Amino acid sequence: MPDAPPFSAAVLDLLPPLTETAVADGYILDAMGTRTQRRFRRGSSKEPGLVQLNPMVNWEWIPLAWAMMTAQDRMTAVELGAGWGPWVSRCHVLAGRLGIEDRHIFAVEAEPMHFSYLETQMADNAIPPEDHTLVQGLIAEHAGFALFPLTETPEQSWGLRQLGEEGQSLETLLARTKALPIEGEEGLYRLPKWPHKYAIQQSLSLAELIGDTPLVDFMHVDIQGNETKVLPPSMDLLNARFRVIAVGTHSHEIEAELRDCFTANGWICYHDSIMHHDDNNMLRDGHQVWLNPRLGPKPGPG
Repeated sequence: MPDAPPFSAAVLDLLPPLTETAVADGYILDAMGTRTQRRFRRGSSKEPGLVQLNPMVNWEWIPLAWAMMTAQDRMTAVELGAGWGPWVSRCHVLAGRLGIEDRHIFAVEAEPMHFSYLETQMADNAIPPEDHTLVQGLIAEHAGFALFPLTETPEQSWGLRQLGEEGQSLETLLARTKALPIEGEEGLYRLPKWPHKYAIQQSLSLAELIGDTPLVDFMHVDIQGNETKVLPPSMDLLNARFRVIAVGTHSHEIEAELRDCFTANGWICYHDSIMHHDDNNMLRDGHQVWLNPRLGPKPGPG
């Protein structure tokens, strides 16, 4: 068996070169081979197509590339708080370029416009419906309901957070939040003294999401402060079936709890950066990358 690639920036040098670099106006083609509409991030459909042949050297691209290069005959990836699904779409496209035909991706996104972006991303990258499970909802420890804010500026409004504890019944949720239905807008609610509109979203557990899937090669998590409500309660499942996890963190307390939990369960940390303010005083998420040594292979040197 050949050595596994290194779990470092060196793995990006092993990406197969793109054989097709034509890109339509309004799109970006990245080094993984994924096409993304520029309008998803404040761009315009009228802007010229952009080809980014150089991979992003960061701790989201590195574990994704490594996981795809070490996947076996079937590749599975999960994205929680998916937005337009940048990470699972990259997994599907790159795995295909590496010769893996049997692929399936799971993505969970609650905001309706962002969910429509997710559906568009699947179509733009020729990911067939049988290869993906897209859920408009929330991931939680238990099934139930929560309120999720809607946005009129979806290309700018990332990082939205749910209201209400997950796992509640609908009746309990509405009573505790004092949410009132908006007349003439079925399914939408407002809170007292708060102008935003909210929609009821169902939550499901990670186990319910993946069902009997035997192995998940890569999972990206960006769930805006609910990390410890989902990952530690799911550790038995993660230990048994998940190979690589990249998670955005949204408080120092969350960072510490995840660090302790994954370490206690024998996972290997390959990256750990804390939530911080950058040079422009913008608040940046923390980020952790974990490898499950039970499910191999051992990364190569480099």
